[in-house]
Amino acid sequence: MANWCENKLTVKGTSEELVKLIEEHVIDGELSYKTFATEHRLFGENHFDLDEILNERISEIVFWFSTKWSPVPAEKVCEEINQTYPTLKAELSFFSAESGFWGQYSDYGGEEYYELKEEDIEKTSEEFFKFGLEEGFLEKTESGKYAFTHDVPTFRLL
Repeated sequence: MANWCENKLTVKGTSEELVKLIEEHVIDGELSYKTFATEHRLFGENHFDLDEILNERISEIVFWFSTKWSPVPAEKVCEEINQTYPTLKAELSFFSAESGFWGQYSDYGGEEYYELKEEDIEKTSEEFFKFGLEEGFLEKTESGKYAFTHDVPTFRLL
């Protein structure tokens, strides 16, 4: 059975360009990545209210999805979005509780990749949970335990 990696693709820009991205790449509520550096499509439901994005001048949208074993090729996906839509900026964060790795990619910040390491488990586990909380993958429950913030996977890479 595969270990799953949770992915968070954040796209920032003008509300008009965000609507254009959604109109061109979300098909019947499914985000299509065929044009974004992979052979696969991500299936799941996206509920974007295009009128709300335009009327409220929303400047950031987030797609949550899961992939087997590793994140999507973050550099390729972000670069293609940024080249296709020059006014948009895409960044991808990834987090695997099962495999113990996490990181992020952006054109302006490069790629960061970290792993839980047995020889330094106390330090790396603190960083792991901190990243999960900051990026919205995890939340701390009243009992002090960690839980996923959403019903992952929102998407599964097929």
